[in-house]
Amino acid sequence: MGVPNHLSDAEIMGVPNHCVPNHWVPRLWVSQTIPADTLKVQNLDSLLNLGQRWTREFKAEYRGLQREAQRRYRSDLPALQQRLMDYRQSLSAAEPHHEVHALLAEVLLDPARLQAFAE
Repeated sequence: MGVPNHLSDAEIMGVPNHCVPNHWVPRLWVSQTIPADTLKVQNLDSLLNLGQRWTREFKAEYRGLQREAQRRYRSDLPALQQRLMDYRQSLSAAEPHHEVHALLAEVLLDPARLQAFAE
C-alpha cells in the first residue's frame, strides 16, 4: 500500500507534527515544539536518524541552489532574492522534505546570508 501524497516526511516516518527541523549550518537537528515531548523526539531521532537525513537533504538542496545562483545570478541580488522567494512559494507540503526546503528558503532569504550567497 502506498503512502498518501498529503503526508509530510515527518508524518510518513511516524514523527508527530510538533517535531520540527532546526538548523545551524552545516547540521540540522530535530527539536520539539512541545516541551513535554522532548524524550519522544530524542528517541525518534535516534531511531530514524532524522537529523542526519535532514542535514543531507538540506546540504544537497543548498548546493543545487548555490550552483544555480553562481551560474545565473552572480552579483544580481534582486534577481536572486526573487528566485528564492519564488522557490519558497513553489514549495508544496505534499512533497518530500517540505519542512527542510522551507527552512532552507527562510535561511537563504536572511539579508546577510543572501548577500553572501550572491557572491
